[in-house]
Amino acid sequence: MAAKWRTCRFRLALPNVKQNTLHFVAGVFMGLGASLSMGGNDSQLLLALPAFSPAGFVAVSAMLVGIAIGLKGQR
Repeated sequence: MAAKWRTCRFRLALPNVKQNTLHFVAGVFMGLGASLSMGGNDSQLLLALPAFSPAGFVAVSAMLVGIAIGLKGQR
């Protein structure tokens, strides 16, 4: 960042409203999913699955399905 100021090549990039809205909605869904599954993916993988928790299996399965849908949605 300092080099940009020194070389006078600093250009202010305006925020992309569509991209910011997409990231905001994705963050809301991630927060909802983390609160519904009683923790994030690390809690599910490191605590729930080794304990053979049925809720852990459902949560990790839902995460994998969500990742697959998200990747297909980007194409």
